[in-house]
Amino acid sequence: MIDWDDIRHFLAVARGGSVRAAAEGLGVYHSTVLRRIAQLEERLGAQMFEKLPSGYRLTTAGEEVLELANQMEASSHQLETRIFGRDQSVRGLLRVTLAPIRRARTPCRLPSGGSS
Repeated sequence: MIDWDDIRHFLAVARGGSVRAAAEGLGVYHSTVLRRIAQLEERLGAQMFEKLPSGYRLTTAGEEVLELANQMEASSHQLETRIFGRDQSVRGLLRVTLAPIRRARTPCRLPSGGSS
């Protein structure tokens, strides 16, 4: 089974264009990003990126993985918001107290005008 963390690192490199940008965005060392990408490539048996002087570019296999990885990420977010939100809903008795209403010392007068 593919490790979700490997996919997160793959997405970060694909979006950032470099291991350095991915590492900064994820708050990890660049060696961690490289290790995660290597694990994913080994697991899938395909190279995900071409290493160029200008950065990392997706291979054909990487482009296919990117499409599915984006779907995985969207599903993960959807699952999180549905289930986590359900568990965080407010439950129980709510008591509301108000300060006593003070009566006005002078009676309220409505503006005189045409009555309907």
